[in-house]
Amino acid sequence: MSTEKREQLRKEIQELKKLLRDREDALPPHSMRPHHIQEIEELEERIAELEGKLASADVSRNIQARITKGLK
Repeated sequence: MSTEKREQLRKEIQELKKLLRDREDALPPHSMRPHHIQEIEELEERIAELEGKLASADVSRNIQARITKGLK
């Protein structure tokens, strides 16, 4: 994965985390509706998915760097 794509993923994760915080802050304390909970769960799942992709890309990048370094 390119550096540009990794940076794009990081930016999207940060934006989603901000949106999640905003949604959580906007929740009415005593009258949460199922759609509120569902929206928060969907944001959390999307964040986890993107963080997994980013971690995977970072691991692959580190492995490639070690292989390349070992070949020199």
